[in-house]
Amino acid sequence: MNSLIVPMELVDSMFDELDTPGDLFSCSVVCRNWHAFAQARLFSRIQLDSSYGKPPVNTVHKFYQLLSASPHIASHVREVTICVRALDRDAKIPWVLSRLSNLRSLKIRGSGRVVWESIPLDIRAALETAMTRVPRLELNSLVFSGDMQRILSLFAKSTVLTDLALFQILPRTPVPVDMLAGPVTQGIRLRSLSLTLKPEALTDTLHVLKASIDASELRHLAVHTYSWWDNKSLQEFLKIPTLESLSFAPASPLCEF
Repeated sequence: MNSLIVPMELVDSMFDELDTPGDLFSCSVVCRNWHAFAQARLFSRIQLDSSYGKPPVNTVHKFYQLLSASPHIASHVREVTICVRALDRDAKIPWVLSRLSNLRSLKIRGSGRVVWESIPLDIRAALETAMTRVPRLELNSLVFSGDMQRILSLFAKSTVLTDLALFQILPRTPVPVDMLAGPVTQGIRLRSLSLTLKPEALTDTLHVLKASIDASELRHLAVHTYSWWDNKSLQEFLKIPTLESLSFAPASPLCEF
């Protein structure tokens, strides 16, 4: 009996519909070609957390061990979510990040209102380097000792960033009125901007973004806060002619610091 030859285009479309690791693993044992397709999708999105799930598992160490044994897997990773904790002293995070050469999306999430400056310097440096080389960046549940200018300066040198999301970011210092020009950027052209911030942080963020980042090609804008309708800076963004979608809604009380 002749074996059935499935066109690789069809195989590719099939794998696009699979999301669960179990389904991908099952397909990976069919044949060598399917194994390559499954492996690429299985590791396209990963989460790095020193205490993930119940019972807690250190996924940073597990992925470090995996990359040490199979370095080629690093090339499959397109999106990484990193949960940072103030007491983390895991030197493996910088090592792992340095191997992810094809990274397209970086999500950094604080666990328990983490103060950015409390994160060990080597981990912060690795995260800040990664911020400048991804098109999509999300910062979530982080407290910064400085102002919004300081936060934006972390990725101001990026030349590839197009999608920016800031959720529950709390700068402890307001931006001085005479310093609203923002950090100098080399080539950030945002196409998507999503903000879930307290009103005062939103005002500073919009002022600094408008002054320092090219938003002339912005297509998607989402704002969640408590006073967006009174914000003149937001009105300036609404005048951008390339906008294709707008989303405005009050932030959930559960999201407020």
